[in-house]
Amino acid sequence: QIIDEIPVVGGLTFYFVDQPRIDFDLTGLANLGDMPGLRGMLRRAIDTVIAGILVLPNQFVVPLAYPNQPVDFSAMTLPAPLYVLRLNVVSCADLDAADFGGTSDPYVVVHLADQTFTSSTVTASLNPKFTHKDRFDFMVYDPRQRVLASVFDYDTFSADDELGCIVPMTVEEALQTSGRPIDLFDADAVMEEKTEGAQKHGTLTLRCRKLRLVPGVRQGELFFLVAKVGVVALPPGMVGSVVVTFELGDTKVTTPYGTAYVGGAVGVNAVLTDIIAALGAKKMPANDIAEVTGLPARAVQDVLAGKVLDPLVVEERKVHTADINSTMYIRMPDDFFAKQELKVTIALYSGEDLGTATCPVGKADESTLEFQGPKGAVSADIKFSWCGTQGVP
Repeated sequence: QIIDEIPVVGGLTFYFVDQPRIDFDLTGLANLGDMPGLRGMLRRAIDTVIAGILVLPNQFVVPLAYPNQPVDFSAMTLPAPLYVLRLNVVSCADLDAADFGGTSDPYVVVHLADQTFTSSTVTASLNPKFTHKDRFDFMVYDPRQRVLASVFDYDTFSADDELGCIVPMTVEEALQTSGRPIDLFDADAVMEEKTEGAQKHGTLTLRCRKLRLVPGVRQGELFFLVAKVGVVALPPGMVGSVVVTFELGDTKVTTPYGTAYVGGAVGVNAVLTDIIAALGAKKMPANDIAEVTGLPARAVQDVLAGKVLDPLVVEERKVHTADINSTMYIRMPDDFFAKQELKVTIALYSGEDLGTATCPVGKADESTLEFQGPKGAVSADIKFSWCGTQGVP
């Protein structure tokens, strides 16, 4: 972001438009990882970690502006989507037979950036037709983002076989080829970009539509509750990485994590020591000083006796905050009703819950969330709004 004062640039962002291709080789005992099944598991694990950190909409942000300068770090941490790509898996044709009896049990997996959709499975068919429920709404953040789709054969007692995949195409290309069969190739040929003249393994047909986002309205083919999350205040004395999770029916959306650090206790100690000494000189009782400073009476008595205030005593009384600075889009279900309960949870990155609040989703933009937790008071700066959609011809 550009600002009209020094340093002019509010911050820098780094990201991948699509999942990067990573080559790796394992040596020594770890060479067991080159076994086909295990190597695939390792690759998927690496891809998942990178997608959650550096693939759009996730970005690595380097702030350059001062805290008091007008920079919207939420827009830098998670940018606003440009539009929605509504994608239906329609059918496949002429697939390879992967099972005994000359048939397959195909299903389709579609990727767009860090989003993944898996269709239903059609049993015993080389020309499967999928249902209207095999649909997913992908958020598009950059027109250069690419759609990747693969067809697999479902197996009960062994790893699923990949029957073929399409050549990755941009979102705009997906819109242009909507409703037309797309050739499937071997995954290695696609990865090595050697599909010209390569053997085809059937076709896949997708139907794609672009839906424009319309902020401030609760209408359209689908609509979203937009949650802008700022600062989270942890229970006194607690530090660590925290996330905020929004749950509505089967929908679950989690922010990137923000971290609250320990710091500044030494300087605070000196100030508190001077305050305790000054109040003690005025003959104020230790219990009253403890109430004013928020410190234990024992710690106040130690300072009045000439001892040094333990930094941990101060840290245990301090409220640490974590900057989440993210804007989340929570898709409303097709069977939306205004009284449905929205559940918001603040938790440590390790999974430990710190507090939960609920409200009717239809009143979220009018509600003040009050979190109840086992560790003490916790709060979050969350502002809700609505965003609808409109079909683009």
